Amino acid sequence: AGGREPSVPCVNGCNARGACRAGVCRCERGFYGTDCALSLGVGGAPELLAGSGYAPRARRPHVYVYELPGHFNTWWNVLLQDRPMAHMLHARLLGSGARVADGDAADYFFIPVNVRTPTDSGMLMEAINFIRS
Repeated sequence: AGGREPSVPCVNGCNARGACRAGVCRCERGFYGTDCALSLGVGGAPELLAGSGYAPRARRPHVYVYELPGHFNTWWNVLLQDRPMAHMLHARLLGSGARVADGDAADYFFIPVNVRTPTDSGMLMEAINFIRS
């Protein structure tokens, strides 16, 4: 109404470690990631939700979620999607307790890329090349 766009929610509410702007978390200093859950711990190793008592669930599988630049996985019109499964899966993995910050502890790896049309396969290849670099 009145030309205003609907409010676009951020994944996990940015874990109260950032501000949500048009569906993208702008993380506070020291935090990063799609939902601001990551920070660097002692020795520079990534930590999930440092200081919150978070630990991956005991039950497996554990999933490592690649952190990619927003253009790979941000839906600017998330509330208008006709097929929001990729966005929902990404959000669910980030908050499920299955997520680990160390790829060596993972059983599976998730590359959060919006792939919906045949031409989006180029975006997936771009993401794989980003991960390799």
